[in-house]
Amino acid sequence: MNPDPLSTNEKPMSYRDAAIVATILMIATAATVFMPTHGYDVLIRDPQRFAYDLFNFLWTTWITIFVFLTGLTKYAQSQKSGDGEG
Repeated sequence: MNPDPLSTNEKPMSYRDAAIVATILMIATAATVFMPTHGYDVLIRDPQRFAYDLFNFLWTTWITIFVFLTGLTKYAQSQKSGDGEG
């Protein structure tokens, strides 16, 4: 696995690598961003809302990170091959 999308080696980050990194970052972000604002009291008061908010947060976080990582990889590949500007 190559977790650096801007690395200069011959094996750029694959979609599988990006998915793994996105999953790890999604879990870390959920623990540090979502959980402090949606604590145990929210879970007890309205479990359906908690589950819905958690699902939305996890999905949007994962897809955003995955798209950014794959986009960075494509951009780095285009810069390395001389196709990009700058």
